[in-house]
This record gives sequence, structure tokens and C-alpha cells, in this order.
Amino acid sequence: MEKYQKERYAGAAHTNRIRLSIPENGKTVDVSNPEVSAFSKSYEEGISAIIPFKENRYAPLPVRFEWTGPAGTEKFVLALSDNPKFIGGITYTVKRKRFSVRIPFRSVTVYWKVYGVIKGRLYVSETFCFFLKSIPSEVFLNGVYNTRDIGGYKATTGKTVKMGTVYRGGDLDGITDAGKRVAKNVLKIRAVLDLRRANEGNASKKFSSLGREIKRVNECGCMYTGYHRNGGVIAGKDGIDTPEGAGKLVRELLFFADKNNFPAYVHCVLGRDRTGTLIIFLLGICGVEKRDITYDYELSFLSEKGRDADTDVKKILNYAENVFAYVDSFPGETLQDKMTDLLLKAGMKKTQIAKIRKNLLA
Repeated sequence: MEKYQKERYAGAAHTNRIRLSIPENGKTVDVSNPEVSAFSKSYEEGISAIIPFKENRYAPLPVRFEWTGPAGTEKFVLALSDNPKFIGGITYTVKRKRFSVRIPFRSVTVYWKVYGVIKGRLYVSETFCFFLKSIPSEVFLNGVYNTRDIGGYKATTGKTVKMGTVYRGGDLDGITDAGKRVAKNVLKIRAVLDLRRANEGNASKKFSSLGREIKRVNECGCMYTGYHRNGGVIAGKDGIDTPEGAGKLVRELLFFADKNNFPAYVHCVLGRDRTGTLIIFLLGICGVEKRDITYDYELSFLSEKGRDADTDVKKILNYAENVFAYVDSFPGETLQDKMTDLLLKAGMKKTQIAKIRKNLLA
């Protein structure tokens, strides 16, 4: 919890006047969105094209909390944390003896307790814990769409992409105060890579929507291959198969070579195309196999911002497939080898690629 919260609740008296009931102590709670779970179990490359349109499928399910307390309690404060000392936790002030919330922590174990003000005195329940069962990538930031953790994927070297290191999603322009608290205090995001053009949303601002204290790097992102149009006007040589686009890609990736930028959040507008192109390469040079990379890419089509009723999913999937086809034209035995060769020819250094791998893999 924040410092003022620790000081405020330090003198609370432990009592059985507030008793926790749901979730039960030691219980496993499945918060996986059933749509995402079904997608994960049946995933094959290109499956997004045959999934009927439906508004946001992506957000993890909320957890329902219930407890008992004496009549006349002025208010309750639900405290959640990923550690039993409640360091870096989050609180919610409620009037009823029940509350539902999407858990922001990446930890498997969640601790909770409830404070209550009874006739001017502060009381606190015992501490319960429960275990989360979820799709590893699911993350929820209030007011933001298409958000997820790119960690958890296995590399061909036997290492794994670190969880809680890189988050991806849509723009942060509409993030709520609650979303900001989770981003900064729970996910502990330190830097944001904004891939939008200066005329898109708040991209022209000098600081991130998360706050002035958060480092923000703006690099107009590359996108797929070839020329792309924006509102009928050619936006530029954004594709990775052009010198301009490849140069952009290198500059974007260098953000992840700086160990001081983590945990990081990377976004464009939708979190699908420019962000998707970058993450394809970020995972690829770390040794993640194509199937897992396309799975992460296609998750965007389950989100509210990543897809609407007019989205031509087959066309966009073909854009992504063109990226892999172009990469395949470079020498090397593996996807990782070919992407590395492409980046080296675009001006990136082996030492910089090695730093990215070191920062992202464990």
C-alpha cells in the first residue's frame, strides 16, 4: 500500500468483528476470460478470421469478495496485495460487505483483508489468500484496451520471456485514475514507448498519460511490409521491407536494450498493427517460435479496440503473414537467425540485440 495508507491503517485492531468469507482461504479462483481460454485451447494460425465478431472478449473476469461485519460500520476498505506484508498493494473503499474487482497483480497468490470503521474505531480482519488461475497474458487497465503481458513464452534456447517486463496495448489517452494507479503502483511501469504519429491522440504531448514522472519515448512505428495508407493518403514507407521502415524498427527495438526502461508499456492507437509488428520482432529475436508469436498477435482480434464489425481480419492477417514471408528471405536456419540478419543489415549491432535478449529472457 502507499505510504499514507500504511500509516493510516497501522493502528487497526485485529478483531473477529470483521470476518472474511469469499474467496475462501487457500482457494483457487479461475479468472480466465472463457473466450480467451477457448481461443487458447483451440488456437491455430489464422483462426481469428473465422471467429464471429463480438465486442470485447479479452478482459479477465473479476473476483467477487464477501465478508461480514457489524451493523453500523461506517465504511470498509478492501486491501489486496501480492505479498503477505501488503507492500505495493492496492485498496478499495466500499460501503457494502461485498465487492467485485479485476485483480491487477501478476502474482499467482493474492492476499486480502478488510478494514472497517466502527463507531470511530478502526478494525481489521485476519488475512486470507487465494490462488489465481488465468491465461498468463491477461492484464486489465481501466480505460485502456487490448492490454496484455508478452511474457511467458518459451524460447528455443530453453529460456522464457519474463513476465511483468513488457506490456502491450492500445493508447493510454482514456486511462482512468484507477488504471493509472494499477499501471504505476502494481505493474510498476517505468517507461512508455509510444508508436503513434504526432497528429494521433495525445502523441504530441511531451509526457505520458500515466504522468510526468513516467519516461516516454515517441517513435513513429513501422508497420508490416510495403506502403500503407491512412485515410486514403500514403502515410510513408512504413514497411519493414523499406530502408525507412527498417530504420524505424531498429530505433523501436533499441528502447528494449536499455535495462532502465522496465517494466515497459508499448502502444500505438489500437495496439494491433504497429505494436503488433514490433512485438513480432521482439519475441522473434528472443527465440520464440512462430506459432506463439502469431498467437500473441491474434489475441488483439478479441479486444474491443483490436476489432470491430467492419474489420477485415483476413486482410490484416495477410499483412502479418507478409512480414514472416519477408523475414524468410533472409539467410539463417531459424526465425531468430533470419530476424537477426535482417536487423544487422538495417544497422543494429549484435551487442544491442544481446542486451535485448538479456533484458527479456530468464
